[in-house]
Amino acid sequence: MRLSYGLVKGYKDGNQEINWRTTLGDLYERAEEHQNTVPFQVPQSWRNHQADVNPDTNMVFVATSDTIGGNSGSPVLNTKGELVGLNFDRNQFGMVRNFVYDEVKARHISVASPAILEALRSVYHADALLKELLPNSKVNK
Repeated sequence: MRLSYGLVKGYKDGNQEINWRTTLGDLYERAEEHQNTVPFQVPQSWRNHQADVNPDTNMVFVATSDTIGGNSGSPVLNTKGELVGLNFDRNQFGMVRNFVYDEVKARHISVASPAILEALRSVYHADALLKELLPNSKVNK
């Protein structure tokens, strides 16, 4: 079992402040800025439902937790023990974590649970799966 803890926190890269999160709206904005080309391309299925997606939904966040290869898919819990995301990567400065911990710039990257739920609801219309994941939620009423 691997256990790590940290703070959801942005960082500074040179003179640029890197925010702790991106939103689904940011996803669409970046795609548009780059004419929807790789690596900023948004799938057609997502583009078809852009008007249905809440653009303020947290999509990805970074934190100071010490993760390495093999942590992908690990749950990210808040201080209440609630699932708030799934770890999937590290930023470029996090690559040193195989050897040393650095909380100044190194961050792990997680997809936020609200983005997963919003995609299931607004893009994939996976109502049955949402009911299974959130049986007592008002989203199912």
